[in-house]
Amino acid sequence: MNRIEIAEENMLSGDIKKNKIKAIIAYTARTVALMCASGTLMQTFLSSLGFESSLIYLHSTLLQAANVLTIILASGWANNGSPIKKSAFTTIPIGLLFLCYVPIAIANHATPLTYVLLAAFGILQQIAYGFFTVCEYKTPYYIYKADEYGMMLSVCGIISSVFSLLLGYFITFLTSKFEFTVIMKFAFIISAVLMLIAFIAIYFEKSLRKETPEETVSENKKNMKVRLLKTPVFTRLIHANLMRGFATGVISVLAAVALDLGHTETLTASMVFAQSLASLAACAFFAMVSKKISERAIVIAGSLFVVLIPLLLIKDSMTFLIIYTVIIVGRTLIDYSVPSMLLKAVPVEIAGPYHAWRMALQNAGMLIATSLATVIPVPYLLAAAAVFQLISGVSFAKVVWTYTQNKM
Repeated sequence: MNRIEIAEENMLSGDIKKNKIKAIIAYTARTVALMCASGTLMQTFLSSLGFESSLIYLHSTLLQAANVLTIILASGWANNGSPIKKSAFTTIPIGLLFLCYVPIAIANHATPLTYVLLAAFGILQQIAYGFFTVCEYKTPYYIYKADEYGMMLSVCGIISSVFSLLLGYFITFLTSKFEFTVIMKFAFIISAVLMLIAFIAIYFEKSLRKETPEETVSENKKNMKVRLLKTPVFTRLIHANLMRGFATGVISVLAAVALDLGHTETLTASMVFAQSLASLAACAFFAMVSKKISERAIVIAGSLFVVLIPLLLIKDSMTFLIIYTVIIVGRTLIDYSVPSMLLKAVPVEIAGPYHAWRMALQNAGMLIATSLATVIPVPYLLAAAAVFQLISGVSFAKVVWTYTQNKM
């Protein structure tokens, strides 16, 4: 290796290190901010305003529908131009929309207009996040080496979980002293600031790959859907993505499920802390074993944890929190091992559309789950989530292993 090659290698190494730091900052800021966009905190916020559980389920369904539709319609968006810059700019509307929630938290009234506004702001955020999702799984190919993705995911997860844990603990502490709407007023403002930080960090990430020429992209777009349908690691995982999405959708509305089962807002606020603690534990475990144990085994282990979800029917608050924590550990292990597996199996040329359609299928499953949550009994909903996640986990492990073996 001559001096020029050594200098280029050192420069590349330096760019990768800087990109990793920026990626960690962006991931942490975004993760903490989005805790207020949907999930436990938003469901508890809706409940504290006075909306009943059926409307909370409907709110989650509307947001999922917007996200799915956006990802489907924008599946090729990341293929044209820089996915880094595009993903950065999608964080701006997400952050600004957090500020729109503040007047609603101040007014603290459960009126039809309030619900419509909450749904509208949430849908707009999910549209922006849908565009971000299309780019999210392509940018790793541009900012660091593919074999570093799993470790980067776990490091990002650990750091973001620590901050989420602190936030969850702080919110749980504040619920005993202030109304939840008062707490959320400040939480929404902080979330807006965090999205600004995410924008800055992502925007200044440096691409390590040459951009694809426009004419090549245009030609690829014509054949991309055909290529996807001819890719076994896509077609053979359609059902697995849908089923994983269903299980994830049920987990995403467990705060509403808890309220339906007779638990209090104090418990649902504690779920935020439990979720952060579980995510931290899962990320730390993934970081320690990802190079020693195959992602396939981790997916199966995570699925077995999620299978415990029907035990949430036990009517004891502490038991509910413990089981919920175990379930989140399982879901987090799945969330980190699946993309890490797929990054090694999916060529960069189809990465944008592949992951866009994968996430569209997953979010469609989530949409089905949140829709059914309003019409079927909770025990059946939880049982279906357990069965579907087990089938999904086994399918991911089997299909990805078979596909990678055939490529060798």
